[in-house]
Amino acid sequence: MSRFVSDEDGMFTVDECDSPKRGSETVGVANQYCGRLGKVARCVA
Repeated sequence: MSRFVSDEDGMFTVDECDSPKRGSETVGVANQYCGRLGKVARCVA
């Protein structure tokens, strides 16, 4: 990967994949920034 990123025209894009959640049964649910909602909310990252 570093070969492509270090190139003058190289680019590296990171896309988050988080899901809003309402229940408390899912592991990892916490108040955190949720890109889908654009705010801090209960979600799984």
